[in-house]
Amino acid sequence: MIWFIRHGVTDWNEFVNSKGEHDPKMQGSVDIPLNDRGIAQAHALATQLEGKHFDMVFCSPLQRARQTCEIAYTGDTRVVFDDRLKERCFGEFEGMLKSEV
Repeated sequence: MIWFIRHGVTDWNEFVNSKGEHDPKMQGSVDIPLNDRGIAQAHALATQLEGKHFDMVFCSPLQRARQTCEIAYTGDTRVVFDDRLKERCFGEFEGMLKSEV
């Protein structure tokens, strides 16, 4: 069985524009950390992963993914941080609001 787990949320995921609307920023390869809600999500995930064994664990080295993995995964299998799992670069769109793209 293969598990795919997305990182917890960041401030850019939850960004609210000047009109008060949820309008996430394009993250791409920008290395944004988890916010408090994302950290809480990772802790909630940890309870779901309790007792699960994984033969291999791979993770993006971007801090939002790394933080999620380090909080949620407490097993004894070594985590391999692999650049090939980084989110793609969106170039000049990174940091822009989705409504602007």
